[in-house]
Amino acid sequence: SSEYIMSHQTQRMLKRNWIVTAAYGNTEPKIAVTITFKQHLYLDGRTLHINKSEIRRFIRKLHNQVNRKLLGNAFKRYKRKVFLLAAIEGGGKTDKRLHCHLSIGIKNAPNGFLDWFKNVLRRSEWVDEQVKLKPLLTKTDEATWHYYLGKQYVDLNLLHLNRSKQQ
Repeated sequence: SSEYIMSHQTQRMLKRNWIVTAAYGNTEPKIAVTITFKQHLYLDGRTLHINKSEIRRFIRKLHNQVNRKLLGNAFKRYKRKVFLLAAIEGGGKTDKRLHCHLSIGIKNAPNGFLDWFKNVLRRSEWVDEQVKLKPLLTKTDEATWHYYLGKQYVDLNLLHLNRSKQQ
């Protein structure tokens, strides 16, 4: 029936399936990242609260740092970017702390990349201690993680598939 097709649950399922299928076309190795954010900071006698806009800004900055690290001059010269899939969760009425889940392509990652990445996260003022990094070693790992990311709010403005054909 048309009620079923237009239901929120059906749309969410179709979106999740689209995300997994679209991400499947990218063949570069990836890491799964979960970052929990400090919900507020005290700066100059003021209390700043994290919000989804600030998290989007953080993810864009992080993506640019990873692009520079992995792609060097090709990032600026040819506007190449590594794969990124980002989902922001929590806040509002969910009673969960704001956090994000990422899938990041790490093609041609040098030795020590994960240590470098952890240090970048540690230096961020918004990142809390709860950070998880896990290499996605198989296509099944990737599909499972990408399906999990699609459970709530995938920010399509942050999505960068970087299909293998373009490389």
